[in-house]
Amino acid sequence: GDEPGLVAYWDFDEGMGQIVYDLSGNSNDGYLGGDPCAVEESDPAWIESDAPIGRCTPYLIAVAAAEKALKHKSASLKELHAALAQEWIMYEALEQWLESGDFVDLSKGDIVTARQKAHSAMQHEEQSIDMLGKGFEKLLDSLISLGYEPENLMLW
Repeated sequence: GDEPGLVAYWDFDEGMGQIVYDLSGNSNDGYLGGDPCAVEESDPAWIESDAPIGRCTPYLIAVAAAEKALKHKSASLKELHAALAQEWIMYEALEQWLESGDFVDLSKGDIVTARQKAHSAMQHEEQSIDMLGKGFEKLLDSLISLGYEPENLMLW
């Protein structure tokens, strides 16, 4: 707040009341709310922000973005794992049915083709999970190499 030509600087860190104080030294205080005499009724609702204002560096921005990406990838891996587990149950049921030889109605399609397609779908999902996991690990490694250890990150 000491840049040349600065007219006013408000950081909105008051936390209560209707006045935001000018930190530029020019006394350009701001008034929030309606009637300054009706203090309780006109006070704004103050909330604590998690914005990195005042403590923002390229490193912190990169770390915050990388941690967000890690959490997103972790959630994606969990969803893919759950979907793969469900499809694997379906595949095993299909496999058991095919091994039983109890094909009452073959008019609904080629059994071999159906089996191949189900197996191919499972392989593609496994490859997707593997690729997402590798990307996740690289992102995590890059953060650790910068000296940052992500907190409370639940891995799949």
